[in-house]
Amino acid sequence: MPSNFIKICLVLTALAPGFLFLYLIKMYNEFSELSFYLEYVSLTNFLYNVGLLIQTHYLLIITLLLITAAYKMISYTKMHGATGRITIESIKPADINFMTLMFSLIPSVAKFSNPSMADWILCVVLLVIGLIFGSIVKASYHFNLPLRIMGYMHYELQTTHKVTFIMLSQKKLINSADIKKYVQLADHMLVNIS
Repeated sequence: MPSNFIKICLVLTALAPGFLFLYLIKMYNEFSELSFYLEYVSLTNFLYNVGLLIQTHYLLIITLLLITAAYKMISYTKMHGATGRITIESIKPADINFMTLMFSLIPSVAKFSNPSMADWILCVVLLVIGLIFGSIVKASYHFNLPLRIMGYMHYELQTTHKVTFIMLSQKKLINSADIKKYVQLADHMLVNIS
């Protein structure tokens, strides 16, 4: 049975849009001060400029790292997870649970209304929201916008034993014949590998 660590990772990777919105708001507020210039006069000067570049774009870097982590987590699970078969009674789309996305926008709204608020405080608030949400709310990891953008659709499956699962699939699922094999990603969350 997959651990709570995977659930929390799924929630944290689902917060990537929140970091992206914080980055876009930061760029909007600092647009007149932005510049991009890396010159190699000396190694010290070059490293200083790289540090400034990272300091300016760290929210974008965090976003890209979270999206990469989501992709790698699914890829690793598909390659190394134990496969299984499942008997499905019903399938329906489940791309409607936007709770994680809505909570990830709270710091962005706060930043937009108060541009002088420190970014690191909003990042900590975003991470704390994600950790609390992932620990308390059972189904919080079910919708993950970065995975949706990568082509994974969310489906709610009900087995013949009346157990409900969420399945991620890059293929459109219409009936039970579309599901041949799966890998379990988290409690009640499967990845279609057929």
